[in-house]
Amino acid sequence: MHLIRWPALALTVAALATSGVAQAQPVVQDWHAILRRLSRTALNEYVREPDSALMIAAALTEARRRTGAGSAGFDACFAARAGKRGLVALDRALDAAFSCLAPEGTAPDIAEESAVAVASAALASLDPASRLISSVEVARLKKLLVPANRLGVGVSYSMTPAGLKVVSTIWGGPAEAAGLVAGDVITAIDDVQTVTLGMDNSAAAMRGPAGSAVVLSVLGADGKLQTFNLLRRGIPAIETMRQGDALTVRFNALTQEIPSTFTKALAAQGTDAKVLVIDLRHNPGGLLDVVVSVADALLASGPIFSQADRRNRVETRAKAGATFGDKPVVVIVDRKTESGAELIAAALADNHRALIVGEPSSGSGSVHDLIPVGGPAPLKLKTAELMRANGEPLVGHPVVPDCEVSANDPTIFAIAARIGLDGLSTCPAPVHRPE
Repeated sequence: MHLIRWPALALTVAALATSGVAQAQPVVQDWHAILRRLSRTALNEYVREPDSALMIAAALTEARRRTGAGSAGFDACFAARAGKRGLVALDRALDAAFSCLAPEGTAPDIAEESAVAVASAALASLDPASRLISSVEVARLKKLLVPANRLGVGVSYSMTPAGLKVVSTIWGGPAEAAGLVAGDVITAIDDVQTVTLGMDNSAAAMRGPAGSAVVLSVLGADGKLQTFNLLRRGIPAIETMRQGDALTVRFNALTQEIPSTFTKALAAQGTDAKVLVIDLRHNPGGLLDVVVSVADALLASGPIFSQADRRNRVETRAKAGATFGDKPVVVIVDRKTESGAELIAAALADNHRALIVGEPSSGSGSVHDLIPVGGPAPLKLKTAELMRANGEPLVGHPVVPDCEVSANDPTIFAIAARIGLDGLSTCPAPVHRPE
């Protein structure tokens, strides 16, 4: 997952809503001008000097794939439009490929599909997450801005050949209350197979207005198939739970409401707590300013992370905050702890402010900007690399737990709290001490 620098909801949602207007009916766009602007922006702003020849080759491969048996005709068209004067400039190549796929008079929706395809193929040759976002995606994601459409059943999952495997359930959410547990496999939603729906459509199928019903078919670890009738309700981005001397805080995502909610939770419930346990399992990251705010609340000083683009490297440091004082902090991570969530865990670990429990994090994440290019939706472009507080690149350098235990261990909160209070000697597994 990737961090977004625009002030928005987690990841791309709100930024997409302000980047362009998704029309109910397709409208004619000047895709020639859009592709020229996109080419200039990519060449000037991508995190490294891009290989334009590689980008052109990827765009042409996609164009030929789309034409199928007519690829020879496409090649002739492209040669006529782009010219044969040695290396072709990126903007000229993308424009020629688009023109051959969608000649004048092509229906607007087909024209957009063609432009997005060749542009995104070129961008993906640099970075898998960089692409030109389509108006269809804008329309789908804008629905998430409507509160009723953001309500679900409180379950996170990964896609498997058998269906949606439950990774965790949210405390007090409909799924947990009904008895779903990690390891269960959701095979159908309202009688539609999840392997048919796929990840995105399954997520959409589980959302709906507050109080509306959804029926899940669930295969348990015992091999029995059960049916759960659940009522959707709001799922908070942050949850807190007091367990004895420990205040446990789970971040489900790094969204705009996190900083104020976290600060209030520390003030209201953390005053007499002896240890703070932060659960970042299955957290995909979110907004950079939220990373800074959370780290600031726990660090009195020191680096949080650095960003390195083509021109500069900028370090972000903690201000004199430390709302929780010097009380012990333990962070739980797993292999689905990504991007901004990893930066928080790494900042606390690298500054010796927290102990880490669970499984190694994903070791992934970069900064993507959403850049208007004049069309119905923006260009999503990787513009910076992320560095941990210790100076290591985040990519390829996951946060390694001090105490490595299964992220699905039902006693993991108790393990984390005990380690915070009594030290790593209480870890039930061999202790890892990252250098």
